[in-house]
Amino acid sequence: MAEDFSSGLQVSYVANLAQIVQSVVSYLNSSPANRDIFASDTIVVPNAGVRAWLLQQIATSVGATPGEVDGISANINIGYVGMIRQMAGHARIQNDPWDIEPLTIAVLDCLAGLPEAPALALRYGGMLRAARAIADTFDVYHARRPQMIDAWEKGLAVLAPELGNKISDGEWEIIQPALDSQDAWQFNLWTKVRAHIGVPSPPVQINALVSGLLDGSLTPDAERLLIVGLQALDSRTIQLVQTLSAHIPVEVVLVHPSPALAQRWQPEAFAMNGAIGATAIRPKDAVVEEGVHPLLSTWLQGSREAQLVLGTFGIQPSFTVQSEVVPTRTRLQHLQHCVVHEPHVPAQPVSETDFSLQIHRTHELSRQVEILHDALLHAFDELPNLEPHEIVILCADMATSAPILQSIFGREVQVVDKNGVSRTVTIPLVVADRGLREVSEGARLLSAVLEAMGSRASRTSVMNVLAVDAALSNLSLTREVFDIWNQILDRTGMKWGLDASHRAQQGLVAAAGETYTWLSAVQQSLLGVLLPDAKPVAELGGVIPLDDLDTADVDAVAALSYLLSLLMDCEVKTRTQRTIAEWCSLLEELLVELCGLNSDALVEPLKVLRSLRTSSQLIGSGSTTAVPFDEFATIVVERVEATPGRQPLRTGAVTATSFVPLRSVPFRVVCILGYDDAVVSVKELEGDDLTGRQRFIGTSDSRIDTRRAFLDAMLAASDRFIITCIGKSIKNNAPVPFITPLAEFVDMCLDADSSSDEVKVKTSRLVFDHPRHAMSSNNFIIDKVVPGMVWGHNGASFTAGSVVGTTNATQISTVTPFSVEHPEVVTIEDLIKVLDYPEDFFLKTVGVSKWVDKVQADTALLPIDIDVRRLRELWNELRDLSEATASSPSRSSKKFKSDETSAWQTLKKERGAVPVGILGDDALGSAQSLLDEAEALVKQWGFPTMVETEHEISLQLPNGVVEGSVSYFETEQLVGFASLYGVDRLRSRAAVLLLLLAAQGVIKHSTILFGYDDKANEIKVNNVFFETELTQADALRRLVGLIDAVHLARAIPAVTFDGVVKAIIAADASGDEEKSPEFAFDKFVASDKYGKSLERRLFGEEPKYSDVFAIDGPIREFWSTLTSAVNGPKFKSSAKHGVTTIKVSGYIVK
Repeated sequence: MAEDFSSGLQVSYVANLAQIVQSVVSYLNSSPANRDIFASDTIVVPNAGVRAWLLQQIATSVGATPGEVDGISANINIGYVGMIRQMAGHARIQNDPWDIEPLTIAVLDCLAGLPEAPALALRYGGMLRAARAIADTFDVYHARRPQMIDAWEKGLAVLAPELGNKISDGEWEIIQPALDSQDAWQFNLWTKVRAHIGVPSPPVQINALVSGLLDGSLTPDAERLLIVGLQALDSRTIQLVQTLSAHIPVEVVLVHPSPALAQRWQPEAFAMNGAIGATAIRPKDAVVEEGVHPLLSTWLQGSREAQLVLGTFGIQPSFTVQSEVVPTRTRLQHLQHCVVHEPHVPAQPVSETDFSLQIHRTHELSRQVEILHDALLHAFDELPNLEPHEIVILCADMATSAPILQSIFGREVQVVDKNGVSRTVTIPLVVADRGLREVSEGARLLSAVLEAMGSRASRTSVMNVLAVDAALSNLSLTREVFDIWNQILDRTGMKWGLDASHRAQQGLVAAAGETYTWLSAVQQSLLGVLLPDAKPVAELGGVIPLDDLDTADVDAVAALSYLLSLLMDCEVKTRTQRTIAEWCSLLEELLVELCGLNSDALVEPLKVLRSLRTSSQLIGSGSTTAVPFDEFATIVVERVEATPGRQPLRTGAVTATSFVPLRSVPFRVVCILGYDDAVVSVKELEGDDLTGRQRFIGTSDSRIDTRRAFLDAMLAASDRFIITCIGKSIKNNAPVPFITPLAEFVDMCLDADSSSDEVKVKTSRLVFDHPRHAMSSNNFIIDKVVPGMVWGHNGASFTAGSVVGTTNATQISTVTPFSVEHPEVVTIEDLIKVLDYPEDFFLKTVGVSKWVDKVQADTALLPIDIDVRRLRELWNELRDLSEATASSPSRSSKKFKSDETSAWQTLKKERGAVPVGILGDDALGSAQSLLDEAEALVKQWGFPTMVETEHEISLQLPNGVVEGSVSYFETEQLVGFASLYGVDRLRSRAAVLLLLLAAQGVIKHSTILFGYDDKANEIKVNNVFFETELTQADALRRLVGLIDAVHLARAIPAVTFDGVVKAIIAADASGDEEKSPEFAFDKFVASDKYGKSLERRLFGEEPKYSDVFAIDGPIREFWSTLTSAVNGPKFKSSAKHGVTTIKVSGYIVK
């Protein structure tokens, strides 16, 4: 940089953000000899991420000893583009009426008198929501259509001026289109808002700054200015900077990724001189240039247009291109070189071991994070001296990605380095760029209160309010109180609604009373702690006290009552419309009541509310327009979510952030997580947005910006660029194509690969498809996922994978049993489970869940029927009640039993265990009817009672001890048990019961099951017996076999592959291919069912029958052991057992 300290404007381009450092260092190290040593320097950067990075670079460079990093960063004022206005003499306004919040209030106040107001309110869902949407649109006009606003200030209802034909050098035709009649309401409303605010609009304010600088009435508030790192400047900023440069030296260093293209476009830009910020409408078709790769022509369209805008002011940037001395380039470096120097993108060979650019495809976001975690572990192993702070993860959807990233990166992983040394590592991660709601407990409380007050007050929404630590602390409570609260809510059947009047406000007209409400739960629990436990009967107000509460629970119940009373009082006040200021005061009072006046947690939410209240009172004497609570809540929630929290953008850990804060900042490894259509798709403009009527060259375009952000990320990576995305459907495993920007990028990568291989082979070195699950054996087999390496690191997944495959072979080997220590005691439940769910043992061994946790949705609905689980609970309670009344000699009358039953039914209704009204009566009647039916059937089978007796069992066998308890009723030849479980779930239990009894010398003919058929809504009777009558010795032999099967199941995955095991056991000798195990195996693997199966998780996409079911393999050994112990039970329709009056199914155990 030349040391010329006179006024003037210097504009230059650099290829990337890293190259601005030299410009900044030269700028700071140079100053006039007579300059005050305490004078501060002013530097403008694009965002907070660049600011944090640049401060770090300055601290290691400015004033540093040659060859050392001992510089200093002091007395430097680094800010953003808005600071240029302040330097030009614009007074800082603490409460600018044109800020979005006061502008929203101004639009709201002016909207009511507009003829279009009712239609707008209907479209946006209310007047305040309409005002907010319109205020956002006006704010966009101020930034992107300043010349249109200039005209509106003058009373001209026109669109922005368009650039016409060139008249002569420096002179252009300007076309001023009139505003369409359907859009005139916007001009009329804006004019009313302008008069209401009474302060010139932002574009006019900038005009005034320019005029003041030109006539000398304003002087710059700085001695010099440096603007660095921006990609473009809008026309008003360029005009202001040019004017400033007549008074002080101004240097602008812009980032242009391709100096080669910038030089190519310079003549076109220079020809625009004299247009002074006016540009033409952007052509619909992208400009395709000869000798330039189509992707770069399209993706750098924004850079070209920014250069044209500079040209309208006669500005010709100089170019700073750093020379390259790179003997060989990686794929990534070659692409970066092409963007900067050779935009036609010549091809070069790509090494098979070049992983500098990776695209990983899988099924969903959480799996993408697991894959990215593995990719970074590989990077640490392969890139010399890589540190966590040299890695950034750019998230397309930050809100969704953040919790998944924190969960997976928080795990400890066992890795083996190149020297074969094993160690445990955790990759440190900081999630930055999160909203206030994510980092502030008080902001979450404010959002939770707004949701609860504006909703049905479901269990989840209200508990989100009560769960705030500040509210608990204010009442001297700990989080242990939630155990008591949740028990109260479970036992009282709370569903939704603060009380009956609140439910009426929500539209419930059914006569449900207080049942299922928060008030009912509180009333029952209050009486429960105040009154001693006794028989549950209606007390004060017809409320039945909740039993099993004592004085130790008083504080928890009292706190719940107090907190609910605050919410109920506030909810009543939300039923009438209020002004913005009144709503803010109401919420502020509630928050203070919840958390206390001096709670630190309230700093942020009170700041939000007070700011909004100030905005509503900023214009005139304040807004008097009343709005409904739900509209006010929407505005506050938007404000909370839009307010940034703390942003730790430069730490010693891996940084995860959205694209904006660290855009273009250099890192050794740059990762893009979740680059998928759902989050990268372009949002269409609102129909009223006038910027959509005129899409000018040089103005923002989301399609261009999306691609440019991706390109910036690629250019910012010095060693490795990693992308993850969806590659297959999670529903049916069908391929999912790349989104358009990524597909275009892959095409350019393939174009830049000079190898003679087919496209498929080239792609396989760039795009890697991953299994659905981390425990897939393919993750631990060399070459299965990424060529030349074993991909996975997760310990639990490796354990599972190593059992069903090997980590050093090219294909899955036969199954190898895992070494496990067998427990001495085998429970009775283990014996039953090995018959019904044998695969569960192995999954528990390797620490992998069989089930995907599904959180039950809190639907805030009153039940209209009961499910089988609740019916079973009622049936069991009725059965216990029936047994208790029958066993009481002094109270055996029918009247006593009827009274007890009636009291129990009242209790169930009060507790919300059944639907309200006649629906609840039907549910209780159904449970009673099924009990009566079961009792009648039990008696017909000759059992004297349905009361089950519990028996403890302990058997010492050669291979283990069987312990547990079983309950049943019996006759001399039969045992039985009754349940509202389906008979299918009871048969294995019945067979094991017969074996246990016989092993102790108690030989029973069969087990009679009285189970429930939910489809027919009736009791079914099943008879389970052994084909050959059991002896004690035979029972002991079979139990030993079951224990062996349990031990084997812990060591290998006891999978069935649908009907394969049945086919093996059947051992069909007819030669019919369709009855063979191999046919059943291939049929299952080819089906859609396989894609969601446990077998696919364990054995991958293309398992082989001979590998899984090897003749002498452990899986066959397991099934052989199990079937020799208990082969069945199986259905036999012809079974008869001397009871001819009852329809019964027989089940034979071989």
